[in-house]
Amino acid sequence: MKRIVSIAAALLLCASIFSLPTTRAQNPRFTTIDFPGAAFTVANEVNENGDIVGVYRMATSTGGLSQPRGFLLNNGQFTTVHKSGAAFTRAYGINNAGDIVGDYSLGGVLYGFLLRAGSTEFQTIQYTDGAFASTNTDAWGIDDQGQITGGFVRQGIRRAYVWHDGVFTRVLEAPFSNHSIRAYTHGVNSRGEVVGCYWRNDDGEITMHSLRVTPEGDYLTENFPDAMGMSMHWRITESSLIVGHYDDMDGVGHGYLYKNGEYEAIDFPDAIRTEAHGIAERQLFNRAGARQLLIVGPYVDSNGVTHGYLFTRQIGVGQGEVR
Repeated sequence: MKRIVSIAAALLLCASIFSLPTTRAQNPRFTTIDFPGAAFTVANEVNENGDIVGVYRMATSTGGLSQPRGFLLNNGQFTTVHKSGAAFTRAYGINNAGDIVGDYSLGGVLYGFLLRAGSTEFQTIQYTDGAFASTNTDAWGIDDQGQITGGFVRQGIRRAYVWHDGVFTRVLEAPFSNHSIRAYTHGVNSRGEVVGCYWRNDDGEITMHSLRVTPEGDYLTENFPDAMGMSMHWRITESSLIVGHYDDMDGVGHGYLYKNGEYEAIDFPDAIRTEAHGIAERQLFNRAGARQLLIVGPYVDSNGVTHGYLFTRQIGVGQGEVR
């Protein structure tokens, strides 16, 4: 099992900066992302252009946090993503065209949404089947073909879906007997690979497991080794690179990068918890066979404050071990 070393260098991005020495070969860099004035920021997804979506919350006068709002970070500028009239809005996914997905709460009902690049109109996604309309639908990820993955609740059971052009093309439920109590899917690629997690209840012990569903419909459990009952895939790229997070034997959370049975842990320097929620990879045209990974997620600092981060790393020929 491989681990990413927690080394970093400064990266200019309209955000707080943390820097440490780095190596030339892999060139890893961490950058903190804080929505201006926010007391809580989470980065959820990044595309090849470096656009990032996430969620922020402001401090309230009573010492708490406001309801969530989504954000888009584009070219160093933050824009709030919010459905008018909604109690809250969360932005979870973005594709290379700039289309954003997430969810919002309106009238006590949770809806998924699709917000096309450049548009201000929220297209609502609600799971329906005949007369049934779910009161709890969300949208987590979108690929470049417009496939969206998320989840819905029916009869108290949470199931996952794939949606495309107004049609729910797949309904997914981890087939692990009656032990599986709910499933989440967060990422999808053009080949139809879907990633997420499922929860099990074994005689009162509830655990979470990383899940990958193949295009053929096989359900694969891919937990980080030695995870303490909490392991979750978040995103998958076109080359099947996966990011997610797990809790170790001490209950400490770490992000990870995974491919072909090999894992690398991702830890923001000096953080007490790190998760990896989004990933993009782009070709480096000045280096044949080399690519740059962009990974985003949240981390919790030593004061208990949640921030977003961007992690970049070069891989490929002469650049690292991930192919």
